[in-house]
Amino acid sequence: MLRLRDPQDSLWDQLLPPQVRTVSAELSAVDACLADDRFFEPTDAASTP
Repeated sequence: MLRLRDPQDSLWDQLLPPQVRTVSAELSAVDACLADDRFFEPTDAASTP
């Protein structure tokens, strides 16, 4: 099953230092757009019978 969101950190994420886990403001804005449920509506509608 494809999971689009995973609330848990992976083991790899936990091993990385905090400086590496932070993203730039630009990537944070892109992440906010992709986290919006409206982004997935076209694919959800296409995959439902």
